[in-house]
Amino acid sequence: MAPRWVPYDNYRDLIEDDIIIQPDDDLPVQPAPTIASPPTDWSVPIVILLIFFVMILAKILVDERVSMTIKAI
Repeated sequence: MAPRWVPYDNYRDLIEDDIIIQPDDDLPVQPAPTIASPPTDWSVPIVILLIFFVMILAKILVDERVSMTIKAI
């Protein structure tokens, strides 16, 4: 019969009453689930710079295409 769980406020009471159940050494230890880490300090500026780079590149390409279209007309 499993011992009934009784809430204790003092850890010493647990030791004195001998209710502590030792974990089995045979069982594998499950790692705690990890929480996704927030973006690091350098990742946000890099993403912002990449967005600006792509926007500038797109503007250059659009301007080239528009100017070539105007020359063709």
